[in-house]
Amino acid sequence: MESEIKNLDKLKKYQLPNRAKSIGWIIFGIAFIALFLTTKDTNPKLISKYTILIGLLIVSISKEKIEDELVKNLRMHSFTFAFIFAVFIAI
Repeated sequence: MESEIKNLDKLKKYQLPNRAKSIGWIIFGIAFIALFLTTKDTNPKLISKYTILIGLLIVSISKEKIEDELVKNLRMHSFTFAFIFAVFIAI
């Protein structure tokens, strides 16, 4: 139990403040719209896709307004599953 608390405390160093969440949603929204407005050129579409991922990453690592242990635990588990899923996709 104590080691889990230490792991959760380590995540605090890598989190952005809550106001970054709205910035991430704005980046995501603009890139999502740009994805559909671009022509069939591959470079602008690729840039839009990567910008969408960056926006969602900012949202996911931003703190909540009320950070309790349940939120921290769920975040740690979701990052674990996302990492495992990304490894399977890469393979």
